[in-house]
Amino acid sequence: MQAGAEDIETRALSEERRAQLEAILDLTRSMFDAAEAADWHALAEMEAQRRHKLTLFFAAPPGVEEVGAVTDLIRFVLELDQDILERSEQKKDRLRRAMKELASGRRASSAYEAHTRDALSDPSA
Repeated sequence: MQAGAEDIETRALSEERRAQLEAILDLTRSMFDAAEAADWHALAEMEAQRRHKLTLFFAAPPGVEEVGAVTDLIRFVLELDQDILERSEQKKDRLRRAMKELASGRRASSAYEAHTRDALSDPSA
């Protein structure tokens, strides 16, 4: 996971905005953990929650004094989203390979069963 959330300067934010920012950061970290655990259902649910929280956070434009914290928030979320996407792609590729191997194994098993069945039904073979 990329470092950086601890570096977001929140002193310029009001308590409400700071709480909103922390909730967004917490959800983003939890999304990363869900991706690591291949918990796609939880990841999707958290992404929807985070999207809603981001909409609320940005409903009021940031004040001049908040620009640094908001910029850092956006940067952190984008970096972690990239990590989540990369891990998701890696896990999807592994799953695709495993399914391909399973299908190949099934074909081999079916061919063996067909050959065995034919051999047993035709004793001259």
